[in-house]
Amino acid sequence: MNNIPLIKRLSGISVFLICFCSLSYADHNEVLKEKLWQQLYKDGGTSFYCKKPFKSKTPLLSESYIYSSSWITDHLRCGTKRQCNKNSPQYHRIMSDLHNIVVADAYLEFKRKSSLFGELDDSAPILKCNIRKGMNDIEPPDEIKGDIARTIIYMHQQYKLPIMMSYSLLMLWHQADAPSPEELARNKRIAEIQGNENPFITNPNLIHTIEH
Repeated sequence: MNNIPLIKRLSGISVFLICFCSLSYADHNEVLKEKLWQQLYKDGGTSFYCKKPFKSKTPLLSESYIYSSSWITDHLRCGTKRQCNKNSPQYHRIMSDLHNIVVADAYLEFKRKSSLFGELDDSAPILKCNIRKGMNDIEPPDEIKGDIARTIIYMHQQYKLPIMMSYSLLMLWHQADAPSPEELARNKRIAEIQGNENPFITNPNLIHTIEH
């Protein structure tokens, strides 16, 4: 069973509900192949962090989990990624969620991986594409900070995963960077492929109703 947040209008008031609906999840590696590359990005797209256009999958591109796969593994306590892959249906279910998977520069993803998102000062070096990297933190470009915030809140709400950064900073990012036409279009397309949307993109004000 999967929790899909919905909005219902009751007496003119928006109420946050949880709909217990069934979504089927295959092996997440199959999802990457069949749904991410062959459906969501079948005609190409733009990389998430650097906004560089691509026509198809290449060795220079990598799947990137905004809510890191290592955080998911640690939370589930299912062992190594190999053990989780073999023994945990919940791991596959979470890792299959397209809302959390973007396409990134492979070098950048290698450098980013388990880093926490945060704000860094000008002394932090720039990796590339205006992305700053500290010891354990990384600061993304301003134009995708809201995208990241809405994804992390979605993963927290959808799968009860812990928020691995400052909640108040997430709210600042969400408010400062509203959903773009590109983010809205991607959300709609994922809903068509996967069966559910990220409601914090469709209705940004909903984010203020959740408990954390």
